[in-house]
Amino acid sequence: MLRVALFAPLVVVNGVTVPATMNAVQASGTPCSGPDWSCLTMNPNAPVPTPSSDEALIHVSSSSVNPVDLDRVEPFCVNFECASGTIGQDMAGTVVAVGESCGFSVNDQVWAVGSGAFADYAVAKCSQMSAKPSSLAFMPSGAIPTVGLTALQMLYQTGAPWATDKSVVIASGQGGTGYMAVQLASKVFGSSRVITAATGPGIGMVSSLGATDVVDYHQEDLFDTLANNSVDVVFDNLGFQGTADKALRVLRSGGVYILLPSANGGTLSPNTKTGVTQINFGLMQPNTADLEALAGLFDQGSLTTKNMQSFNLVDTPLAFSRKSDGHVLSKITVAVTLQDTHEFV
Repeated sequence: MLRVALFAPLVVVNGVTVPATMNAVQASGTPCSGPDWSCLTMNPNAPVPTPSSDEALIHVSSSSVNPVDLDRVEPFCVNFECASGTIGQDMAGTVVAVGESCGFSVNDQVWAVGSGAFADYAVAKCSQMSAKPSSLAFMPSGAIPTVGLTALQMLYQTGAPWATDKSVVIASGQGGTGYMAVQLASKVFGSSRVITAATGPGIGMVSSLGATDVVDYHQEDLFDTLANNSVDVVFDNLGFQGTADKALRVLRSGGVYILLPSANGGTLSPNTKTGVTQINFGLMQPNTADLEALAGLFDQGSLTTKNMQSFNLVDTPLAFSRKSDGHVLSKITVAVTLQDTHEFV
């Protein structure tokens, strides 16, 4: 049965009865910053969205805070237009209604990259969702789509799965994209040497996930520890200015530097090196096939989840503050609905 508050009016969406209104964290369209995050409010009467023909309506159980969520509200809405309306993109939950062109069904348990995820209900394109891993509950599942897809697609662009063993440098191993990339490079794509930076408890975490060489970034620069022409792949998930030139020095011929653009201002180097390729990754492209691949890797035990801290939906601004403070190990999650099973009629 669909759980609804006694006061919630009901509507029929594509033949399924759902509440007409919901709790939603919404942005005003103007930039703001912590600790008060004045542009974010909890709207207890936001309208439940209606899925279009190629979308599904999802009763959201969990979500997470990604750098892109901060970029869409922080001054000056770096790299993106300032968000307006319900925010958040990662989601895991239960399908409650589908459009006529959607291949999913009511009661399917899914994960997705969609829109308006910091809410009781959200929509996602059916081409940007898949069944969630059967081995994971909703709470960790909602933390994975953005970082998992980003790490997987960046490594794909470097040539993974590689025909021969590669040494891989991951600029930061202890954050969301980084801790996924460490596992993918080591446990999925078979790199025998995965080099990364972390600090404090992050050192033990990334080592347990497959990193073979871990540099404490409070003690020394990761690239200062590497010899000229000594590695095959540099996975730059921090994007600081000047990193590309550092990468060129340590990459051997045939190597690849890939940059995840960020508010840190990093760019590809104007310099070149014979036999070395530079790639600007751009934006992650959510799709069902890659989400299914990730789900399979979790279910077969090749990947595992980590979560630093969880916040209730009403405390999403606190989750933003914790994310913006930095030094996050793995992910910051948002618990929208804590139950792991739902049935809708």
